[in-house]
Parts: sequence; structure tokens; C-alpha cells
Amino acid sequence: MSFKDILNRNMDDVEAPKPVPVGTWTFKMSLKLKAPKTEDDDGYVQGIFVPIGAKDDVSPDEVAELGELENARVFQRFWLRDNRDEWKMKQLLVTAGVEVSGKTLAEAIQAADGYLIDAAVSHDPNPDDPQRPYERLTAFASAA
Repeated sequence: MSFKDILNRNMDDVEAPKPVPVGTWTFKMSLKLKAPKTEDDDGYVQGIFVPIGAKDDVSPDEVAELGELENARVFQRFWLRDNRDEWKMKQLLVTAGVEVSGKTLAEAIQAADGYLIDAAVSHDPNPDDPQRPYERLTAFASAA
């Protein structure tokens, strides 16, 4: 759907996106650096994960209900506050197959666009909207 189509769509036809079903998926990964706005803020990496295929532990009925996979997204924030966070980000990049040797963390994050990675989707309760759980990615593994 084009930007113009979205702007011209009747608001009565707009529905909330369905959450990506629980289970293991292969995702196309995009990572965006978000610098702190002030000296007191923490910087983070915004992960945007587009599902490209479900593994055997995902209900085929739920996959069909989700609709077009390229329209689904899982957003996950990775804080960068200390060495622990830096190490987790390095492990994510290496697991996805990104070459990190000799690069800064910023360079490796920028190079990660489009890499594939497997991850388990879980749902956390959303107290503000029980019908729309928070999606969380864990158990990252190589998609190769």
C-alpha cells in the first residue's frame, strides 16, 4: 500500500495490527542507532524485525491469520548503557553473521541491515490493552 493509499483510506477500515504469533521465526533485521537527546539519557539501538517465515512451533492457523508477513513488524529496543549491553549487542550481530572484526559497534550495527536471524517470539501482558500484548524476541540463533 502506498503512502497516498494510506492517507486516502477510510478510518472505519483501519484495524490494529495483529501481533506476531508466539514461537520461533526467521526475521530480516534492521538496526537503527538512537543517540541520547540529553547527557542524562541513555542511547539505544532500535531493532526492527520483519518476519519472513515461521518454524514448526508456530501454529499455521495463526500464521495465516497474521496475513502478509512483510507487513508485520516486531520492534525491540536494545539499551546501550554499559559493557553488558555492548556484549549482548555484539553477540546479536555475530549470531546474525555480521562481520564485526576491526569495526566499531556503530559500524557493525550499520552493517547489520538486511541480515537474517532466528528468534523466539513471546508475548508479555499489556496492562493498557490486554488484546494487544507486547511482543518480545529472545533466544536469537543463526538463520543459516
